[in-house]
Amino acid sequence: MSLMVWFRKHRTKIMAVVVVGLMIVFTIDPLMNYLSSRRAGGRNVIATYSRDEKITSEDLAWAQKQLDILNIIGVSSFLRPQDPQMYPAQDLRLAFLGELLFTERGTSGQSVSYLKQLIRMGNYPVSEAQINAIYLKTYSADMYWLMLVKETQAAGVRMPTEAARKQLEALIPRIHQNVTYAQFVSAVVGRQQISEEQLVETFADLMSVIEYGRMITSLQDVTIQQTLYEMDMSRQTFDVNYVQLAAKTFVDESKQPAEEQIDSQFEKYKDFFAGQISDTNPYGFGYKQPDRVQLEYIAVRLDDVAATVAPIAQEEAEDYYQQHLQSPFFYRRVLSDPNDPNSPLEYVLRSYAEVAPALVRQLYREKVDSKAEQIMQDAKSITEANMIGIEDEQNKLTDEQIRQSAIDYEKTAEQLGEKFKIKVYSGKTGLLSDVDIQADEELGLLYLENRGISAVSLLRLVFAVEPLKSSILGPFDPKPPRLYQNIGPLRDVREQSQGYADKNMMLVRVIRAENSSEPVSVDQMLDKRTVQFDQDNPAADTNSIKELVVNDLRLLAAMDTAKNKADEFIKLASKESWKAAIDKFNELYAPKARDDANEAVVFKMQSRSNRQRIPEIAITQMAILHQGDPLGDIILDRTKMEKVLLDKIYALATADANNPEVLNSILEFKPALSYYCIENLVVHPLYRESFEIGKAMEIARDDYDNSQVLAAVLYNPEDIMKRMNFKLTRESARPAQAGEANDVNEVTSTR
Repeated sequence: MSLMVWFRKHRTKIMAVVVVGLMIVFTIDPLMNYLSSRRAGGRNVIATYSRDEKITSEDLAWAQKQLDILNIIGVSSFLRPQDPQMYPAQDLRLAFLGELLFTERGTSGQSVSYLKQLIRMGNYPVSEAQINAIYLKTYSADMYWLMLVKETQAAGVRMPTEAARKQLEALIPRIHQNVTYAQFVSAVVGRQQISEEQLVETFADLMSVIEYGRMITSLQDVTIQQTLYEMDMSRQTFDVNYVQLAAKTFVDESKQPAEEQIDSQFEKYKDFFAGQISDTNPYGFGYKQPDRVQLEYIAVRLDDVAATVAPIAQEEAEDYYQQHLQSPFFYRRVLSDPNDPNSPLEYVLRSYAEVAPALVRQLYREKVDSKAEQIMQDAKSITEANMIGIEDEQNKLTDEQIRQSAIDYEKTAEQLGEKFKIKVYSGKTGLLSDVDIQADEELGLLYLENRGISAVSLLRLVFAVEPLKSSILGPFDPKPPRLYQNIGPLRDVREQSQGYADKNMMLVRVIRAENSSEPVSVDQMLDKRTVQFDQDNPAADTNSIKELVVNDLRLLAAMDTAKNKADEFIKLASKESWKAAIDKFNELYAPKARDDANEAVVFKMQSRSNRQRIPEIAITQMAILHQGDPLGDIILDRTKMEKVLLDKIYALATADANNPEVLNSILEFKPALSYYCIENLVVHPLYRESFEIGKAMEIARDDYDNSQVLAAVLYNPEDIMKRMNFKLTRESARPAQAGEANDVNEVTSTR
């Protein structure tokens, strides 16, 4: 057979072979590059930092591996915050670093609570927003870890490998009981396919990052003069005895200010908030209305619910006891040897007879609480019936669309009352400020359980509503409510310690929200109605701006009378005695109370011992600490008022005021609309010897406190990327959620 005949006979097969060959030729180079890239771990550049230094997918893969290694070692449990009640002395630098690198969805909510407790205990000026920022990461933890390692290396901070190995050898048996360093290394090296050197270097990287964090947050220059000032403010104290003569005691209710006075007072202070003292407003007058909300509620009284709940049967309590014998509630600690007071304590099971009374009360309380919650959950289901199936679309709905979908609370309460044969209350409040809600007996102590993480107060929730946002909620708190969205069931915090008597359970929604504003006129009405259970006798909580203005003018007029009375009091005290002067003033000027004799005691000797002046920096720190707190401005105003009073009292001290001195002085204090008749003032100065002894400790304490505050900045995810001039080569696929990392170019994996 000739060659041409053979080609013709097998041309189909030959063409197939040629096509396959061409495909191999054209694809072999990309294929080899891909295989090479896979073997190398991927070398494509995904980002740059500093001065165009490159980050490859290989770098990020190793960063991911390092965090896995650190997790296996167990260092995350040492870094993340612990319960402050058990471990009060925790370093916030470690806590913030641990939360940045090892955030876990299941435990981060509890960690946030611990962080906040540590910050409050240390009185560190770290805001709610700074805490939340740790959990609102744009990228995965691996990327931040990589940037921290690079930043540490650039600063020249590095723990020697041998030192890291020795620390690891000591640490492993403490974390992993009955496991030696050699056994641990053998297991990890085999499982993770790394060398012992890589394991030790990873631990050295962590210790270097920690050391760099300590260095960078502690490099604060403090002068001797600054230390002297701080010690003088914090350690120099004074004692003072005084009698307060408040203008309100001498107000003439019958005297009506002229209309011109009312209009002038209103115009002068209508753009001030009440209590906002300043050089232009020394009395703290103010008629500007703060942020306010109007609430609608459905409520049940737990006493009413209890009347419908059957008592706990003896058999039910005994069965519960037998089924829960492991509960700590049924155990008490006793000496293992009754004859030896130094013997160790051991847990002994209490008999049923011992625990029966308390157990029955607890089971009954749980039964009452369960039924009340069932009523509230039914109320929630009924009023949200129109929202079923569109939960994911709620963010796209307007407030008006949500309002139209909302089902009437009053009708729902009637329906539930008929179903459960119990009185279910409903109603609407007036426009309430944060102070109004906090001061109200029914609303001020309500809270929402938050998935077992931490309770969130009603106050924080309602002022986080979209039109206001004067309250900051964290990433693990409930989402800020929309108008007409249900909040609850809400419980009374006192129920945990006092039982259900006189307590309520509520479902609430915000139906109106008003931003702070100047009043339209002096005749503007204010509706301050809160929750009312006795609807046959509703409380009259409606007044006007004009009433507030008139009251302030009466107080202002009474200041002249208070000044005259203060002069009279000092003369009487100097002539006779301070006790005699106090008794005489209570006899002459105190309002006579028929029912309670104690109400007639208006004037009395008051003492302040070991009081310290408040430095200006404390006011600044407090402002930061209370950012996002609806009551923050009120707390700040009261602290400023206290600072002014303490400074005025201290200014009365003479050059030799370290000795007791009878002053018989009168101090005018406008923010309290009062005069203070001061009997004596004792100053306890800071002596030079005390300063020399304590200055080193004071400097160390200040340095440590500053480092704790700076930790929130150093480990802020956004600040890390700014410091490192971090830039992606491509846009990230999606933003990370709280407790979750982000996919960056399909390389930065979610941990």
